[in-house]
Amino acid sequence: MAKICNKCNKKIRFGFAKKYVDNYYHTKCADEQKREDIINKDIKKNDQNILTLRDEITEKSAWGLIDKYVDQYENKWDCIENLIIALNKKYDIYSTKLSLLNILNEMYENKKLTNLNIDRLEKQIKSKNIWDVIRNYVEKYDDPIDEFKNLYDLLTLKYKLDVSKKDLSHLLFKLFNKKGEEDKLNQYNNLKKIILSEHPETIEDFTDAFLKHFDEYDRKILPLFKKLLNEKKFDSDELNSLIKKRKKFMKINGFENELYKINDHKLIDIEEMSASEFENFLKELFTLMKYKVNNTKISGDSGADLIIEKLGEKTAVQAKSFLDFVKEKDINDVLKAKEHYYCDNAMIIASSFFTKNAIELAIKNNVKTWDSKKIKEMIEKYRISTSENNKDFEKNEKIFRI
Repeated sequence: MAKICNKCNKKIRFGFAKKYVDNYYHTKCADEQKREDIINKDIKKNDQNILTLRDEITEKSAWGLIDKYVDQYENKWDCIENLIIALNKKYDIYSTKLSLLNILNEMYENKKLTNLNIDRLEKQIKSKNIWDVIRNYVEKYDDPIDEFKNLYDLLTLKYKLDVSKKDLSHLLFKLFNKKGEEDKLNQYNNLKKIILSEHPETIEDFTDAFLKHFDEYDRKILPLFKKLLNEKKFDSDELNSLIKKRKKFMKINGFENELYKINDHKLIDIEEMSASEFENFLKELFTLMKYKVNNTKISGDSGADLIIEKLGEKTAVQAKSFLDFVKEKDINDVLKAKEHYYCDNAMIIASSFFTKNAIELAIKNNVKTWDSKKIKEMIEKYRISTSENNKDFEKNEKIFRI
């Protein structure tokens, strides 16, 4: 009796039948069936691995890390080895690359579909000229779900918008995340501007400036300060310990300053200095600040009185010891001096103040400015004083207490 091949359902010539798992096949069909069974077995095993991995990720609350990876990288292959290592170290989850790729494939496809729906919804809202409704909602509320139902009813009932709650929520989360990133960037730029206005140089200086203006217990602020330190190539790993030390130092420093207030010394009066006295004073001050200081030529100084240098950076310094306001012309002069003396930076120090236009021009051209208030802060910081009986700056009889 002729046998029928269990794969192709054709008759098998007598003597050419091959038995495999209780069924008969052509020799070629039997080999193909074996390969298919092996592949199906591997697929079934991989499917089980994927289910196990999903359960483990859910149980150990590791989806946040996966979502962050999908949001950060456009291609699932970019840093998948690092993701496997992070899952293992942080959540004690071991995953094969194949199993994790299957999960990532689905998430990337969902992300792509979600983005398409968001773009489609955004165009639909803008085409009806009601984008202001969405923008005002994002600006007014701190969370996308605050008044979500009312917003959905407004769009669907009043403006007849055909939109699903799922797509609308995705759009709102996208806009709120963007708003959060912008707020964080603005906050960081503000922190950076305030701290750098103190002209810090060491990590201790940066920490002191931070403590002076911000609350170290603010969980939103501290990470931004760490970001600034990392940007300036400082190690922020021991920041909490450093903050404690600097707070203690500032406390005892304040105590010491109080002690000095009862003696017979008083701070230098910069308003009473002549041009040469003011220049000599600045030279002494920058020397205390560990700068290498050089005078320019007395005549034809090309807009700079001192050239100071530290850590390989040269700065052209113009000293203004007069009561009138520093103007835009003075900013332009020191910029020319910066080029003339091949300096990296430019700086104007005045015993008076700067006009608004001069400050704006200085900021635009990265010119550092010290007015009388800033100079007095530096005098306090370095505790520069003069005895009542020794006011003759020309004789260099100033007393510097460090």
